[in-house]
Amino acid sequence: MEHILLIDDEVRVLHALKLALFKEKYKLHFANNAEDAMHIVRKHEIAVIVSDHKMPGKNGVDLLADVRKIRPNIIRILLTGECDQVCTIDSINKAHVYLYINKPFSGREMRKILNDAICKYHEARIITEQINGDFNLEEAAQTYSINKIELENDYHLLNKLVPGMQLKKDLKDDEGRLIAKAGHTISTRDLQIIRGYTITDRVAISKKLV
Repeated sequence: MEHILLIDDEVRVLHALKLALFKEKYKLHFANNAEDAMHIVRKHEIAVIVSDHKMPGKNGVDLLADVRKIRPNIIRILLTGECDQVCTIDSINKAHVYLYINKPFSGREMRKILNDAICKYHEARIITEQINGDFNLEEAAQTYSINKIELENDYHLLNKLVPGMQLKKDLKDDEGRLIAKAGHTISTRDLQIIRGYTITDRVAISKKLV
């Protein structure tokens, strides 16, 4: 379950967000100031942050910039009634904001944006792990439900990013049957085959071949 942090100093806005999202499969966290928000970010594995810009004390852009320094993979969204030129430039240069949401917003719009942002978050994690050479197939199997897939979008994302990567060691299922040997370059067909196995062993994959 993805964790989403919603930040606004107006209780009515947080309430509207809660009503719009309560049926979704998210773990929602709420804060009405930057200090509380940073505490939540440090404590939980947040995937997406939606923050109001104009708040007492630290504004939304500066808060999202602070978040980027300690949790760069979190998708940062700015919620604002208005954003002047300075706000726009700062949000790009300092906070690397993924998207703006204008007030007022609709529940349908918010749900669509958050679903897209969560996909972006997982994609960014995979790319980062590929670059570092420590992508883990077992973790991917759990996150993207290769064995018992529920959401086809998750599989399509994995299908887009993983082919072309190499196994760092032999890939075996839980009964010890060999699926692929170390050094094997994973293909789209391999992913389809893997979906039929139960794999819990941690098998890392190297970054994509160039």
